[in-house]
Order: sequence, then C-alpha cells, then structure tokens
Amino acid sequence: MLKRWLCHAEVTIDLECLDPILVKSGQPTIDGPDMVPVVSMRSGEREYFIPGSSLKGAFRSHTEKLIRTLKPNSVCAPYIETSQDADSLNDLHQSCSTALRPKQKAEAYRLSCPTCRTFGSLSFGGRLSPSDALPVGPKPIVEERDGVAIDRFTGGAVRGAKFNMLVITAGTFRTTLTLRNFEFWQLGIVHILIEDLSQGLIRIGSGKSRGLGRVKGNLVNYKVSYVKPQEELCGIGELCTPEERRSYGFHLAEYRTPSLGEPQVRGLQHVYNITDRYHEFSPVLAKAFIDFVEQGYKPDWLTQIKRGVR
Repeated sequence: MLKRWLCHAEVTIDLECLDPILVKSGQPTIDGPDMVPVVSMRSGEREYFIPGSSLKGAFRSHTEKLIRTLKPNSVCAPYIETSQDADSLNDLHQSCSTALRPKQKAEAYRLSCPTCRTFGSLSFGGRLSPSDALPVGPKPIVEERDGVAIDRFTGGAVRGAKFNMLVITAGTFRTTLTLRNFEFWQLGIVHILIEDLSQGLIRIGSGKSRGLGRVKGNLVNYKVSYVKPQEELCGIGELCTPEERRSYGFHLAEYRTPSLGEPQVRGLQHVYNITDRYHEFSPVLAKAFIDFVEQGYKPDWLTQIKRGVR
C-alpha cells in the first residue's frame, strides 16, 4: 500500500493454555493418535507451535463478530461467491474479494469492509499479521485423549467410531502482531483483541465445542514507530497526503491521545515503547474503533460496493 512506509506497530503477546488446545497438523500418524498438533523442527528438536495463519483466522473471526454486533451487515462473508442473476438479498453474503476483484488496489481498499481492510482479501494484503506462536518457558505438556461418537438413540458409543487425539494441556506460546501502515481505528481492533484474550474469550484450534482451545493473553511488548517523530499516537490517515486519503478512503482520526514521549531512533525509525503506559491509550483506541464502525459508513459499505462495481 502506497509503496512506502509511514507507520508500523508490533504487539507481542504470550498465549497461556487455560484449556487443552489442538491445532491439527492434518497428517495423522500411522500408529499414533488420529489427530496431532502441528510440529516443527527448531534447534534440532521437535517443537509444538501455533501457526500464525491459525491465529489470524481466529482473530479475524472474532473481529467479524464484534463489528456485526456494533453494526449488522457491515462485514462480508469470505469465500462466498454470488452469481450475477442471484437474488439481491444474497449480496449481503458476497465477499469483498469476489465483488472487488477487478478493481485497483486503492479502490478495492476504499470499498472493502473493515475486516478485509484489516486482515486482507484477494485484492490486497492485510494490515495485521500474527507471527507463529512459539513456546516460551517450560516445555509444553501434551497428553493423549480418547473420544467416541455417541448414538443418538441408545445414548451409547457407536461401534467403530472411536478416535484419539494428542492435545497440549499446558504451555505458553509467544506471538507478535505486526501492523503496517495502519489506520488509527485498526489499533482499536488490536486493543479489543488484547482485552478479550486477557479474559480468555478467544478460542483457537479444533474442538472448541468440546471444551478445547481457550487461552489467556498477556501483553509483553507494545511498540509503534514512525518515519518522523510524533507527539501523539496517529495512523496513516494523518500521515498521508490528502490525495492518498481520498484515493484509499483512509479515515482521518481526530482524537487526542497521551504523549508518546521520547522515541528511540533506529535508522529511519522513531520507535515509541508504550508497553508500560498501554492502558493510558486504551479508552481512546476503543472509542476510535467503535466510532469508525458505527459512523464510518454513510452510506453502508454494501451500497458503496454496488456503486463501484456497476
């Protein structure tokens, strides 16, 4: 986006297992459990981890629920395509990727829903990307668990429908959320994710309906950086040119935040560490996100897409 670098944020979070978690590898073992966690070789040893793609999917799904709660029909449904002669009501379920695929990146971004703007679509890359969550501290503990299918009439086990799985019952995994050229309200999404993770409200992996996947997030590090020094927290809408703002539809945030303090200069970057003062910024970030969703679409984004496509 813009082919230049204006702002950047890195948020490091530790994910602690509250319930057993299982992010399946998709490759069952020959003589072991039917379902096993993903594993990687690191420093010559097999190591369990949580893929960044799995985290991104969980975070995106949670964000979609939040936005739909604030404003119904304000996010698309990814991977759903609608034929041109289908009923117009089905357009509510059409993904931004399908509707905006022929468009240029700037126009596609401007017409996209808030979730696609943040996490990406087939037209452009997302602003937010989580890294693989690697274990920190004590080695994760795994155990094998059995499961059976239940006959709905007898209430007993279905013969031949037994399965077993290897789950991670204890451990802490560290991931870093990276935001590139972010809009101010997108920092509000990260704020909501941090708060909901700290309360164990976001589940990851498989078996969520069976009590798996609950984790607790703990903020480790929060850094924002800009090319030029800034007195307050801001986004790309305040840093780009008016022409770029109109072209991409960047939201101009008019919020006052606490002072960022003195930066640490690294090359062209002016880095501000706000980890210890994060809660000072929380109220304004939450307000920016809510205001953007509730008031940022006049008319509704669906109408804008139809106008742009037709």
